[in-house]
Amino acid sequence: MVVLCIGFKFDTGLTAFVFAAILVLLGAADEKKAIKGIPWGTLIFICGVGTLINVINKLGGISLISDFLTGLMGPKTATPILAATSGILSWVSSTTGVVMPALFPICSEVVTKFAPSVNYMELIAAVTATSFAAAISPLSAGGAIIMSSISASKETTNEENNKMFKNLFLLSVANVGINVLMAALRVFTLGGIFY
Repeated sequence: MVVLCIGFKFDTGLTAFVFAAILVLLGAADEKKAIKGIPWGTLIFICGVGTLINVINKLGGISLISDFLTGLMGPKTATPILAATSGILSWVSSTTGVVMPALFPICSEVVTKFAPSVNYMELIAAVTATSFAAAISPLSAGGAIIMSSISASKETTNEENNKMFKNLFLLSVANVGINVLMAALRVFTLGGIFY
């Protein structure tokens, strides 16, 4: 499946369904058990937020957010501000389903306003790294999957769940702080190898 999707540009969703069907027909897994193990709430959440981002984009919300953010930043603060924005958004939403589709067009507009001082690859690297670093937040899709997976694998008490929630969120906050600092220090330019 990976070879077909990456090497031959097959549609990932459709290819996944075909391979899942093949595995079910071959009896590789008990489909009832597999379907029970799917975190449906998280999947529905991601689909809903993806739809919301499309609506916001169609209504001009991306341009509005872009204008607001570029009004707050300058050439030296653009990368740390976008990194912080991506981290904060990832605390409460899906990184790949919401944050990156919303912020990548904004990165393009920021580069247009502050070029040549700001590089698109640096902004994309900072947004991606920071949003993924924040994705373990239990309020995000990634953190929700972590918590639901642990709860599904063993019995957990409310106290254990609360402690896990707090630890994941604090770790996520620390991750965002470190990434914003790295953005301010221009680590995401990667020594200028992309420009």
